Amino acid sequence: MQPHRPGLEEILADLLESVALEQMADAYLLNALADKIRAFIGPHLDFPGGATTEDIVAFATQTSASLASMASRQTSLADRMRIIERLEPMLTGRQAEAVKA
Repeated sequence: MQPHRPGLEEILADLLESVALEQMADAYLLNALADKIRAFIGPHLDFPGGATTEDIVAFATQTSASLASMASRQTSLADRMRIIERLEPMLTGRQAEAVKA
């Protein structure tokens, strides 16, 4: 007996769900990063924690790395969406459109 093999509809649904969940996770991470930046800089832009120049540079480097990681994930998500766009016509019976893409 063969193990369960998902159909195209299930595959597309799983791909869409994974994209949506990762988008939500990135939104939460981006919000948390914004909160962290606001706390570091302070409401009056006066660095209430007494940050040194080195602290500011280190913080900016860490923040930049976090944003670069999110950008990389967004590129991967866009790639998955392109796959979904190519497969979706097959599900709805528009195979000719999918082959052209």
